[in-house]
Amino acid sequence: MIGTGFWLTERAVVGAAAPDVRWSTGAFAAAWVVGFVAVYAPGGIGVRETMIVLLLRGRIGTAEALAVALVSRGLFAVVDLVAGVLGAVVLRRHSPPSSS
Repeated sequence: MIGTGFWLTERAVVGAAAPDVRWSTGAFAAAWVVGFVAVYAPGGIGVRETMIVLLLRGRIGTAEALAVALVSRGLFAVVDLVAGVLGAVVLRRHSPPSSS
């Protein structure tokens, strides 16, 4: 599902053709794994983007691949932030009252 979301991001940024969904999904999965294994980079920052550029530049061009990688990272950051805020709100509402 995340790979398909990445492909949709790619399509929105550079107009990726529908047949590229498997390639884009695979490229994102490979980049995510490399970023996960790179323990020196928190959240794989920089590593995942580099891999995305390396894997997609032959199909969509280097500048376009970099744009897709950066937009994807930005979207992930926004989704993580929104999920964190929603989680904090839910936990505050459902936490038992303090007995002070």
